[in-house]
Amino acid sequence: MNQNAFKRVLCESGEHSAERLEKVYQVVQGCDWWLDEALLLASLSEASLSATWLLKRHIDLGGSLDTVQQKRFVLIGLASNQWQARMHILQSLDRMCIEPEHYPTVCQFAFASKEDPNKFIRAWSCSVVCRLAVLDEKYQPFASAALALAEADEAASVRARVRQLRKKTPTVFE
Repeated sequence: MNQNAFKRVLCESGEHSAERLEKVYQVVQGCDWWLDEALLLASLSEASLSATWLLKRHIDLGGSLDTVQQKRFVLIGLASNQWQARMHILQSLDRMCIEPEHYPTVCQFAFASKEDPNKFIRAWSCSVVCRLAVLDEKYQPFASAALALAEADEAASVRARVRQLRKKTPTVFE
């Protein structure tokens, strides 16, 4: 698959199933251009969901993004109006090795998501802010504030996420 075919597949209208996207990933993951192309396509509304799914899959399988790619990934999350794409990015950030120079932008994205209308976004934003607090203690006040807000959330799933986070990283919030 070349870059034009990749773009065409990701920009096609309609929902892309995980099975179809997995096949695309298996074809492109060895190409040297695919990460940059996926990041470019992630900023396009017609390809955002598919592109962020592919990037998340890459990270889930132990792949990484270089420092420039990380910055672009987080900025896409800040600019996206598609909750599923933002969710893919938040889930990825919770797993990837984040460069310290990107902590402020990651915090901005995650902290801005703490009051999102979507309960899944609110829950994952807490995870990312807590991850930052583990990586760098200066983010502990942000994590404490995000957790306090989430503990009062009407969605049981958000409150459950907070309980899991407090158990997983108790020393951060002492």
